[in-house]
Amino acid sequence: MSFLLFPLVIFGHVAAWVIVFNRLHALPLPCIYLKRMEKVIIGITGAIPIACWYLIATGHMAIENFDSANWLHLVARAYVAFCLFVGTFLLIVWTKRKVTYAPPKMLLSNDTKVVDIAAELGHRPIGRWTTAVFDRIPGSNMFSLATNEKTFALPQLPETLDGLTIAHISDLHFTGRITRDFFLRLTDHVNLLDADIIAVTGDIVEREHCLDWIPETLGRLECRLGTYFVLGNHDKRIRDVKALRKLLERSGLIDLGGKYLSLDIHGERVLFAGNELPWFGNLRQLTDERPSDMNDHAYRILLSHTPDQIPWARKMGFDLMLAGHTHGGQIRFPFIGPVISPSFFGVKYASGAFFEPPTLIHVSRGISGLQTIRINCLPELTKIVLRTSKVAR
Repeated sequence: MSFLLFPLVIFGHVAAWVIVFNRLHALPLPCIYLKRMEKVIIGITGAIPIACWYLIATGHMAIENFDSANWLHLVARAYVAFCLFVGTFLLIVWTKRKVTYAPPKMLLSNDTKVVDIAAELGHRPIGRWTTAVFDRIPGSNMFSLATNEKTFALPQLPETLDGLTIAHISDLHFTGRITRDFFLRLTDHVNLLDADIIAVTGDIVEREHCLDWIPETLGRLECRLGTYFVLGNHDKRIRDVKALRKLLERSGLIDLGGKYLSLDIHGERVLFAGNELPWFGNLRQLTDERPSDMNDHAYRILLSHTPDQIPWARKMGFDLMLAGHTHGGQIRFPFIGPVISPSFFGVKYASGAFFEPPTLIHVSRGISGLQTIRINCLPELTKIVLRTSKVAR
């Protein structure tokens, strides 16, 4: 029986520490501590199954050898029981989520075109040896860009705003691991979407030597109603974040970090807000108390780096929330899907569209990451088309 239950115990063990890993990366911890804790978690995740296998194989975990006075026996058996419970519980939850999940009913269409950026460039834009290694892994698709057009029918959208389009990009991660020409070509594809608005939801640059990439990449973005941005946790790795914000603004982007703007679009007042919690300060203008004029807006759009702010977005009554941070998991296993997702909600909001009344949330898989590996998880650029329910019929 021990050998039959061993796979479930191992599953529970790994799942428990993946949960810890995901939630750890949802906290505003300094990078140095995160790296140290990552190593501890990876070490524990690998070492404990080996120890458990040894105890089972040598008979130390057998009932006849159990010694209630031996603290090691007590701890080992308690941990095995804990892993068995976690494994069983999560298997049930995961199966239920797989069986019952359906995209929001308001999603009318999702058209995807995949372009090979490396083929367009005529070379593979590899900037570091680690990127070259990841690029050779079977299923790697870090240079294949999925360009999506997602159309949503929204009952609360005024008819005058029918057809409003937003290009959503996230998690560019300018590090040098992928070279600048990749992002130059990406900018061309964003402009080809011909969107009314461009939204950039954080983790833009994290290496000082890549700051000068901004004017010739994001600075070349074109749209009719403005390009807006919030920062993410990896942007904190830049020594002078204020200078980063100013550089982005000089490049033509509008900073929404911790504030909101009211725009007149086709005669309707539309609220644009930015939430950078938990990594940057608080919301100076948009506090826990609703702005007195918030309900006077015909539509309310929130940019947030992490989907973890969805409870706050719902509380504040936002109609649409755009987020990133989770990268779609970066590695998506067949049938299982993503495993690693730096969120308090785990993989629930790893990527895609979700409706949490009254808020529609779109979570981008992003463009890159600190580690550039992408397996069965294409970088994503999305054009969101907003339609009113009446017109959509």
